[in-house]
Amino acid sequence: MAKVPTRIPFDEKRKEVYLKHLRKWGNKSHAAMLTGCHPRTPLIHETKYPHFGEDVEDAIGEFLGVLEASAVEKAIQGKDKIVVSAGKVVMHNGEPLTEKQFSDGLHAQLLKANDPDKYRENRTVKNEGGGGVLVVTTPSPEDWQKRLDDMAKAQIEKDAADEATK
Repeated sequence: MAKVPTRIPFDEKRKEVYLKHLRKWGNKSHAAMLTGCHPRTPLIHETKYPHFGEDVEDAIGEFLGVLEASAVEKAIQGKDKIVVSAGKVVMHNGEPLTEKQFSDGLHAQLLKANDPDKYRENRTVKNEGGGGVLVVTTPSPEDWQKRLDDMAKAQIEKDAADEATK
C-alpha cells in the first residue's frame, strides 16, 4: 500500500521562507514551490491571517522596489556589453573591449511611470458638440449575414472584372 505523504505545517518558520523567496523572485507560485508547499496554501493563509497578507504585500513591494531600481540603473548608467566583430571578441590591452548599452524603451517607460501627466500617451477626447447621447446599435445576425453576402458578391465581381482585363 502506498504511503501517504505527511503534511508539513505552514507555520511561522515556513511563512518566513515563503516571504524570503517572494522578496527575491516576486512570484507567489514560484515562492510556494521553493518553500515546498502547495501554491494555494499561502493564498489561504493570506485570507485567514490578515497580518500575513500584509507581509505578502510588503514582500512584493520590496521585490518591485529592487526591480525598479535595477531598471533605473540600467536605463541611466547602462550595461557593459562585450564587443564582438566577425564572430570574435574584440580585445584591447589584453581585455575584452566593452561598450555601454542603454535601453531607450526602458527609459521612456520609467518617464511615463514617474511623471504620467507629462509623458503619457495623449488620449484626450473632446466633445465640442454639446451634451448629446451616443447610441450604439448592434446589427442583428441577419444584418451581418447580408453585409457579408454583399461583400462576398462585390469581391467576386471585382475578381471577374480583373480577370477580364488581363
